[in-house]
Amino acid sequence: MEVLVDARPDDTHSSTVAPLRWHERGTIIAGMLLAFYLAASLLLDTSAHLTTDVGGKVASLEAMTTRGDWDPDIGYWFAEADPDGVLFPFGKTRLTEQNQWVNTTTFTMVMPARPLWASGGLRAALLIPMLSAVVAAAAAGALERRFDRSSNGSWSMWCIGLASPAAIYALDFWEHAPGLAAMSLGLVAVIDAQRPDGRWWHAAAAGLAFGFAATMRQEALVYGFVAGIVLLVGVYRHRGLVSAALRGALMAGGTVAMLAAHALAELVLTGGTVRAARATGTIAATDSNLDQINAGFITTFFPINGANPFWYGFAAAMAATLAWLTHRVIGKQTLGPAIRLTSLIWGTWALLLLVGGPRFVPGMVPTAPLVVAGVVAAIHRRAWLPLALGLAPLPLVLATAFSDGSFAQWGGRYHLLTGLVLVVLGISLLRPHAPRFVLALAAAGFVITMFGIGWSIERSHRVGDTWTAVASQSEPGDDVVVWENTLNSREAGAELIGRRWLGAPDATAQKLLADLLRSEDIDSFIWIDAQGGPLEAFVGFEAGAELGELEFFSLRMTRFHRN
Repeated sequence: MEVLVDARPDDTHSSTVAPLRWHERGTIIAGMLLAFYLAASLLLDTSAHLTTDVGGKVASLEAMTTRGDWDPDIGYWFAEADPDGVLFPFGKTRLTEQNQWVNTTTFTMVMPARPLWASGGLRAALLIPMLSAVVAAAAAGALERRFDRSSNGSWSMWCIGLASPAAIYALDFWEHAPGLAAMSLGLVAVIDAQRPDGRWWHAAAAGLAFGFAATMRQEALVYGFVAGIVLLVGVYRHRGLVSAALRGALMAGGTVAMLAAHALAELVLTGGTVRAARATGTIAATDSNLDQINAGFITTFFPINGANPFWYGFAAAMAATLAWLTHRVIGKQTLGPAIRLTSLIWGTWALLLLVGGPRFVPGMVPTAPLVVAGVVAAIHRRAWLPLALGLAPLPLVLATAFSDGSFAQWGGRYHLLTGLVLVVLGISLLRPHAPRFVLALAAAGFVITMFGIGWSIERSHRVGDTWTAVASQSEPGDDVVVWENTLNSREAGAELIGRRWLGAPDATAQKLLADLLRSEDIDSFIWIDAQGGPLEAFVGFEAGAELGELEFFSLRMTRFHRN
């Protein structure tokens, strides 16, 4: 088998190849993946989400639907008394130049989801990430066909769709699945553009795809830059300098055009550029080099969301044993010792995970073991260019990622494209010679992915119980509810709309809260803070009896009354 990034798609099959079986047909696989995602989504609590970022997006959708417009303003009932939004209940809300309260990082998902949300709420809006995950799986199949001319791409479609983090992000209204879909399509276009018979529009399509992804995910620019270098090198080899320059310009122009169109839409909607502010803010907030290296290790290798030093060594052992086993499989060496040690390490992790209960698995390697096999196989076969497509962007992606969220994520959400490329590479290089080994790793990835989906479903119900508990103690249009942690409250998303919620995360805000409530003749409020923390005395108010606990966030509710 020859592994090329310039393999022609029409060379994939010869006339002697047997007809595809049902489970190898792309349309059937795509339909079954979508059906699975739809079925799993029915088990979710629609009042809860995987992350706090999603809360701002769905609050925007609910606000637009409630008003019957396309304005992303989520509103602020206390704006007249608090025009600067010091007490705004959702953290990281931006007051725009057009006096809108905006809490979303991109409109690329929110605006297309507006009619879906209006027709069916979150379940309908989830069609966007679910279809995106299906597209990412299809793009993975296309990459497999280009990496391995003898392949039909079905293995990669199944693995990315059901045995990788893409399945987790298919069930959450976050931009990771659409971003992955766009970037993976862009990568396919880049590979096609630098073939000897590649067309000019392949380069333009690649630029548009990476530009579209960059309106949602800032790492898309890094991946697009590396892919652009591959494009230039490949075109230069086959067509010369002038063609390379022209097609590079087409790709760059497509990216710039998409980003410009998105920025123009933001200017029309809000009077500013929300996405650019988010990206620059994230980069500016990156920590020291040591912190970024630590976060990068966690999101690449860590099997558990805990900082115990033991797990650093254990994470390294998981990757090392799997690499050793892959090396022996490729070399057709005795597998006994490697299988036993790898099974011991990975089995111990699985047992601890089951005993410890559901949680985030932040690392790329534990959630998609074929990643390690792909790297080892690519080195062994000297498939440097495909390997570079996956690994070369990684250092810069990790260096500019938001490190504070390293534990609270699934499967390395900042470098999902790296995982996709390496999984496909592992399948392409190993499946023809060691199909059982590839199947075993795919099965391991499937098991951990199903564990993650089960955990996501359970988490949604536990978070949903939080909003039920708050609602049981407060009337939406009457009671004032004040949150100490405005990121916890942001997970409520659409639950905010129509409610009199506020946030007071520090002593300055708490003093202002008491002053403004007195001046507005509000006699009581419900205070939600950390269990075990001190009940600070708000000037002019005193604490009454506790109303209950919010178990998932380890919070308590206490009603304060005017003295």
